[in-house]
Amino acid sequence: MLLFLILAVIGLEPFITNGFMLNKNLSFYGGLNDSAILINKTLLADYSSNSRTVETEVIDVPITAYSSSVDETDDTPFITASGNHVADGVAAANFLPFGTKFKVPELFGDKVFVVEDRMHKSYNYRIDIWFPSKEEAIQFGYQIAKVEIF
Repeated sequence: MLLFLILAVIGLEPFITNGFMLNKNLSFYGGLNDSAILINKTLLADYSSNSRTVETEVIDVPITAYSSSVDETDDTPFITASGNHVADGVAAANFLPFGTKFKVPELFGDKVFVVEDRMHKSYNYRIDIWFPSKEEAIQFGYQIAKVEIF
């Protein structure tokens, strides 16, 4: 507590303590007792919002589909290049880093995909979406769509 008072007096603004963003302009009313500190921590928690603006890049990308068959993948068809097991929402792309999230609103609405796999090195600018069956992948085919990367 003494450290807080010293830092507040010398004007270090803002600084972080106990996970709360503190502002030197906030003061403790009624003395430095536990209830005053608790009240101010509540105010400070409201002051420091964890919300952020997510920037989205929208690009037109060719999109294809694949399934977990050896003729479409390598000798470990159910394991992605990032080492995870294939699942709904997994995508492969060579031009995006692992963990990149994106949506394809015109084809899949608000569904979020994550890049966890890679394609053959000859496909530099394409997204390949995993489907549970080869028939579904074939039915999806080849499409060009706007992709929201975030």
